[in-house]
Amino acid sequence: MPPFLCAVLAALLIIPSTAGAQGRSRPATAADFAGVFQLLPFPNGRQPRFLKENPWPAPCQFFGHYPDGYWLHQQQTSGQAQAACKASIPAKKPALPQTVAWKQIKDGFFLIDRSDYKLQELWKVDRINGPSNLDGINLNEGDIIMQLLDRTGKQIIWIRLMRRIGTANG
Repeated sequence: MPPFLCAVLAALLIIPSTAGAQGRSRPATAADFAGVFQLLPFPNGRQPRFLKENPWPAPCQFFGHYPDGYWLHQQQTSGQAQAACKASIPAKKPALPQTVAWKQIKDGFFLIDRSDYKLQELWKVDRINGPSNLDGINLNEGDIIMQLLDRTGKQIIWIRLMRRIGTANG
């Protein structure tokens, strides 16, 4: 069985209330992925048992996925509660050196290439098609579910729920 098919099947088992329900989500396109997003809290107990601890523990995180592949991640670790988060990711691509880029491999699969750490992350990404609820978290149309996959594409390592809060322009 192809690695990507294994990843899709695994995702259906882990997140049955969204990915398994016909019509609630679909594989994300590049247009779905481009934008400014805020990380939503996802219960640690529902994360896959691959990592021993959260590699990104900041309670307040924002992501800029710019259409030309520029990728920006901002974490606020000053103990702010999720409700107190303030986005400072700009809608217009900043004039900073590009050390991290994203590219779509095919619908629903994206590669985050971190030249600063010589690391590549493979993410399976689904777009939410309408209001849904996952473990008490309300999801809106346009939100995305990101699932970090291992190098083989067979095992989900980490899950991110992301709320679209704006557009990103190159």
